[in-house]
Amino acid sequence: MSGSNTDTLTIVDVTNKVAPTQISRNGYAGRGYTHQGWLSDDHRYFLLDDELDERDFVHNTRTYIWDLLDLDNPILLGNYTGTNTAYDHNQYIKGNFAYQSNYRAGLRILDITNIAAASLSEVAFFDIYPANDNNGFNGTWSNYPYFDSGIVVVSGIEQGLFILKPNLGGGSDPPTASIVAPLAGSTVSGAELIQIDAADDSDALGSLTVEWNIDGGTWQPTLFNGASSYYEATGATTTSSNGPVTLNARAIDSDLGATNVNVALNVGNTLPTFQINQSTLKARR
Repeated sequence: MSGSNTDTLTIVDVTNKVAPTQISRNGYAGRGYTHQGWLSDDHRYFLLDDELDERDFVHNTRTYIWDLLDLDNPILLGNYTGTNTAYDHNQYIKGNFAYQSNYRAGLRILDITNIAAASLSEVAFFDIYPANDNNGFNGTWSNYPYFDSGIVVVSGIEQGLFILKPNLGGGSDPPTASIVAPLAGSTVSGAELIQIDAADDSDALGSLTVEWNIDGGTWQPTLFNGASSYYEATGATTTSSNGPVTLNARAIDSDLGATNVNVALNVGNTLPTFQINQSTLKARR
């Protein structure tokens, strides 16, 4: 048995139900509250979700990818970082897909085909809390993806039960996407031009749905610019405090295949200064 145990990945031999024995216990950097995880179908890999690392370490939703070939010495291969700051709660694996209930970000479905290389990609989502994708204990708490029909049921804390039928096979590859401007690591201020390069093998140029947000906020639309061949928008940096932020972007094709990308930026708006000319001041009598 492998378990997410508050602050560690703990593996226990439960052959003897009366006297289980611990095989290994491993922590990891950046742990907040080690909450839950699930084994791949071959039991080789384990996806672990930490419910509070997004809050405690101020980063986007993070899934930790473990190799359990050696149960005495599990190896943390890397992590997958999502495009928003929502807490992750429960996730399950069926075949080549992981189904994550990430509170305000809704159901997130990841392709785990390349899990051995610690490379996961989001292929579908269903947002049951459209107000925002920030961290907070609203939205979806869990899901169940194991019906033979392919139906996935998703529970919402305030919203009720959703019955979904994801289309995960037979379509085209998801679109390609990259953020052209602003450049990763750059300092932005005022009104910044956002340019996103996105294309798909089966959709016409300029026909994709391409959106962006800052730090997991509400998704904002872009417009395709035929002259530059980029999807563009203008972002007002004055709505964010000075300091590090994450610019997220996603491209969605007609098959609902999605690709998410992000870059780290630094907001550096100059605060206004005021000068008082003392010679013009008079005391009120």
